Amino acid sequence: MEENETKVKQPMSFGATVTVIGLFGGIFWGAIFQLFAYFNFTEIGPTFIIRSWVKADFAKGWIGVILTLVCLSLISLLFAFLYAAIFRKMNSYWLGVVYGVAIWALIFLVLRPLFPGMKTVMELSVNTIITTVCLFLLYGLFIGYSISFEYHERELEKKAKAEKNEAQA
Repeated sequence: MEENETKVKQPMSFGATVTVIGLFGGIFWGAIFQLFAYFNFTEIGPTFIIRSWVKADFAKGWIGVILTLVCLSLISLLFAFLYAAIFRKMNSYWLGVVYGVAIWALIFLVLRPLFPGMKTVMELSVNTIITTVCLFLLYGLFIGYSISFEYHERELEKKAKAEKNEAQA
């Protein structure tokens, strides 16, 4: 390749984009969840994930928060790929909102026995329930809309390329 030639930058694949969305969503919304817990908007924080299984003192400090954010980013990655596999073609932000609420219900109602230190929904304060539902709602909106938007943008680009190639032929 000569020095004059410019490299054409290839966009990330759809899978790589979903990976970035999932990892960022887990870290960002997990950090927001931690802030809500710090300012007592909710009586539980995201560290309930680590504290349920790790009884060491470090799980209660900043190391526990960092480990929780890593775990949340990996879990979020799974939720992002699940959304991409099932709902990517549906271009509606309402679906993302419902997806977030469904994740909240899955964690707080169905999977709650996996977290022995966490109270049942009936034992949680109204502030905690409202705050966590809203947080998961926003998380689902972020994941859903980001993935659907990216999918539809790529489809528009493919369609435009196909029309351009058809016109040139």
